Amino acid sequence: MNEFIVDFKELDEKKRRNKIERLQFIDWYVEWLKKTPNEIWSKQHAEFINSGILINNEWAKGKTKKEILDSLN
Repeated sequence: MNEFIVDFKELDEKKRRNKIERLQFIDWYVEWLKKTPNEIWSKQHAEFINSGILINNEWAKGKTKKEILDSLN
């Protein structure tokens, strides 16, 4: 039988570092939003959302991840 050994101290440390990284990203993004004109961040946000919709639609058609990524390039 396979046994998995879990190092809970390492897991807790990864969780702590991940939380710090997420909070730093949020701080960075808020500062970027404050200094970026609405038309710029709005355009980027729309492109991001539209790309997600495009990928979802292609996935629904049965395309593989590789086929979708290749079609975007």
